Order: sequence, then C-alpha cells, then structure tokens
Amino acid sequence: MTSRNARILVISAFLLGAVFGASGVIAIRSGMTGVAHAQAVPTGGGCNNGSLYGAYGLKVQGYALAAPDGTPLASPAPLDVIGAVTADGSGGTSGVSTVDVAGVVQQGSSTGTYSVNANCTVTMTVSTKSGLTLHLAGVLVDNNNKGYFMDADPGRSNAQATLEKQ
Repeated sequence: MTSRNARILVISAFLLGAVFGASGVIAIRSGMTGVAHAQAVPTGGGCNNGSLYGAYGLKVQGYALAAPDGTPLASPAPLDVIGAVTADGSGGTSGVSTVDVAGVVQQGSSTGTYSVNANCTVTMTVSTKSGLTLHLAGVLVDNNNKGYFMDADPGRSNAQATLEKQ
C-alpha cells in the first residue's frame, strides 16, 4: 500500500468515525445474519428526536471502500472505530473517536444533525472536523437504549455501527 493510499484510508476512517464522533455506520456484509427491526410504536406517539438523547458509546467495524473524495480504493481497508457520542434530544450530535483504518490510528471529532421518525428509524448527517459530510440511516431499538446505523452514501463503506446508551 502506498503512503498516499494509507493517508486516504486514514482520512476515510476518520471521517466515518467522526460521523458519530466514533459512532457508527452499519452496512450489510456478506455472511452477516440478523435484522434490526424498528420497535413497535407505543400508544401515544412513538419515537421522535427526543428519543435520541444523552451519552452513547460507539463501535464501528467493517471496511472502507472509498477515499474521502469518493474515489474507490483498490481493495477494501479494515475499519474500526471506538468513541463517544452525545445526542441533544433536539436533532444535534457531537462526538469524539479513535479510528483505525488499515492499521493507521487517528483521533477524530464531529458534529451532526438527525431526525427520528415515529417508527424509530433515524436519518443523520455528520460533519467531521476535517470537512467530510456523511449521511447515515439507522434504527433505535431496546427502548431507545441502542441504535444500529449504516452509511447511506453508496460505495463509501461496508461497516456496521452500534450506539449504546451509557
């Protein structure tokens, strides 16, 4: 791997990790089993932006498929992120993370916006300190104590992310 490709991978991982401040991105990988289902809508309202509130731990595992500029990588690069994300209950997030892409480790931070639908599905836009913007899709489960997310930008990554309330 060239040093340019290594830098691209680190930047890609940083961007993914910074999305949630090391939060998560979920994607379907070959051989992956199980499906996350939106929780039943409770009587009287269901989920809303206030359903995603407080401090969450973040874990992301998978592969980076493209550089931050969208250029496809020659081969998938292993991607791992651990971090902490805070959701304000009003549609905003901030986070910090440690990102490892193909063995190159960096620290990251991000801010974002989100929208939670009545059926507990979530759309999120995250902006990293380095200027990357990511779009995520997810679902809240376990009475809003956990969330599963995936990268909604085609071809960027094949990684799964989990947020777990602290």
